[in-house]
Amino acid sequence: MSLGVRETGGAGPAGSNAGAAGGIEWLDLDGQSFAFDGAWHTLSWDLGDTSVTAFAGATADGTLDGTWGSIEHLRILNSDGLTGPLSIYIDDMVVTTPVAPVTLTDFEGYNLDDQVMFQSPGFSGSTSSNLVAGSTSGITDESAQSGTGSYKVNFEFVDDSPTRWMRYTTFNSAVLGNPAIPLGAGNSLSISFRAVPEPSSLGLLCIGAFGFLRRRQR
Repeated sequence: MSLGVRETGGAGPAGSNAGAAGGIEWLDLDGQSFAFDGAWHTLSWDLGDTSVTAFAGATADGTLDGTWGSIEHLRILNSDGLTGPLSIYIDDMVVTTPVAPVTLTDFEGYNLDDQVMFQSPGFSGSTSSNLVAGSTSGITDESAQSGTGSYKVNFEFVDDSPTRWMRYTTFNSAVLGNPAIPLGAGNSLSISFRAVPEPSSLGLLCIGAFGFLRRRQR
């Protein structure tokens, strides 16, 4: 799993719509993973001191600049070559700052099947060809890390190639799209995931960098 950043600039606050202009950097490219074991796992990304890899856009150069960006996408890599239908639950997206933690969303208070923050899995033209048609996402009450609601993503890779990945983007989503995140020392982002079903293999899915979009500040 990776965190992908759009270089939007701006001044926040956390969770506000930061816009969709600027280059995209990957944080800690394919550096984290979790098992498809039916349990909840929390992954965290340092938003200041971490490895950065350019992904797309004129200002993407492998460096995080400025103090604000946005979550542009989650890079979900099929590192173990899993096949068949897969489901991932997402919950408790929290930014920790030097002042206090800020919950971007806990997916509570929405109607079932509402799309919140993330577009459908096949929305991005960058990776739609990596997925079988018919993938879905939305609010669910089937499982939650806290409270009663979470966000469920249903998808399937077209084959078992370990280079297949999904760009799970927040781009201009009608609800909580392009969410602003503070960048720099002392800031971090944590997200909880639960993945099913448990395959017979090791079942590790690599989460690439979150996409933050920030406008470079000279």
